[in-house]
Amino acid sequence: MSTASTPSHLPVEMSDRLGPMLVKELRQGLRTKIFLTAFIGFQAILLLMVVASFVSQGGSASGDFLNNAIWIMLVLMLIVVTPIRGQMALEKEIRSGTLELLQITRLDAWTIVRGKWVALMGEAMLYLTVSLPYFTLRYFLGGVHILTDLGLLALLALFSCSLTAMVIGLSGFRSVLLRIAVALGIATLVPFTISFIAMLRSPYGFFRTLSTTTFADWWPILLGLVIALIVAGWSLLRLGARTIATQAENHSTGVRLLTLVAMAAIVLLDRFAISPTSAFGDDFEAIFILFAMMIYIPGIFSAITDNALHSSLIYIPFIRRRLTPLGRRLLYPGWSSGIFYVALITSMLLGLRMFFEHTEEGITLTLIILNFLLLPAAVSRLLMSKRQIRLLNLSSYIITMVGISIASIVLFITEAALTRGDPTLSALFPLSALIGWDMLDDEMTLGLQFLCLLVSAAVLIPIAIQSFLFIAHRERAARKLFNNEKVAPESDPKPHPKDTGS
Repeated sequence: MSTASTPSHLPVEMSDRLGPMLVKELRQGLRTKIFLTAFIGFQAILLLMVVASFVSQGGSASGDFLNNAIWIMLVLMLIVVTPIRGQMALEKEIRSGTLELLQITRLDAWTIVRGKWVALMGEAMLYLTVSLPYFTLRYFLGGVHILTDLGLLALLALFSCSLTAMVIGLSGFRSVLLRIAVALGIATLVPFTISFIAMLRSPYGFFRTLSTTTFADWWPILLGLVIALIVAGWSLLRLGARTIATQAENHSTGVRLLTLVAMAAIVLLDRFAISPTSAFGDDFEAIFILFAMMIYIPGIFSAITDNALHSSLIYIPFIRRRLTPLGRRLLYPGWSSGIFYVALITSMLLGLRMFFEHTEEGITLTLIILNFLLLPAAVSRLLMSKRQIRLLNLSSYIITMVGISIASIVLFITEAALTRGDPTLSALFPLSALIGWDMLDDEMTLGLQFLCLLVSAAVLIPIAIQSFLFIAHRERAARKLFNNEKVAPESDPKPHPKDTGS
């Protein structure tokens, strides 16, 4: 006698509209011990803080204690726990061998990476949601500023989204040094974020300043921060997709287009959205330089570490859209075309106000950052050309960057000790020039950094010419495929129904 199973009324299956990758990551993530322990511990600590605040009956002092506890716990959950969980997101798939199983389905690299990021952010929003009742209890203890807290929660959520996207994008690299650097960077962000929130919530903080200033005074900073966080996170998330993508996927063009648009937006905000009577004064210059660098550095890193793709199908969309030769050279995947892109967005930095008022210092700072990214690329490409290797290993590039940085720091310390605080040769290397900014002569630093740029260009340009020949060969093959697609329907027409007798 067979017994029919009783159907469950609980929603055990997630909707197919969420996507298979997102459903997979949510099922696995919500069952892990790390998430369960962090979620239960988060709730338990906040509950203890609430009970202690009400038992003490300390009035505003208890309210401040509870409020600080809530913010500290949220910062730990959104800025530490969530990004750290994404540090092994892609490397785990590569090491376990499940990436190949995902790639033989219809899931492309961007869908895989995006699903992992959305799943982690869904879990992070659970922390944010369960903290809302504690903010409500905080209301009964007094001293609550609803608009200020909502604005801070939105900024904290945006910062968590961007930071998690960056960590997931870098998780495809197998470099141990990179993982240690990312973990240390996240650890240093905790006190900075807590101090930043305390500053914003202070009586003289940003959100309190809004009530005493006009809309034209503060909206450029807020919009610039949102743009910088979104573009930086999205660029590195696309970089992670590029590390696991096949040769038939192009993840470079979208990053370059978005970076160009974002850089133009930051320049316009800095140049035309500043009021002479602004309450923020001259801090606008430094703030918008920071926003520009948040966009500029990931864009440059993505361009100079990009390999030319072997598949000719990549170039067909460019031919179909009839882009000009200059447009193709800017947007084609590959580091050789990325050199033109690097020159373009570097020149866009000159539109910032700081470069008009402090031209020499601004250009020197730009050259230092540019050389910091180009010099390891030149060394890596030079070693590749000697070994006749075409594709760049990004882990080798990062190791080269770390090695040059350590060597330049040692050189600066040694030279400063030998010359009694008057180093000269250190101005040739980007990191030592940045460390010894106050000790080195400004004109000498500018000249030597320009010389370093010329040396990197002398190494990269001849190798880039060879890469251009490779791209031109693929472009010709893509044109033949595109012409065959246009001719095929005309050369092989469908038979007329009368000819077939139907």
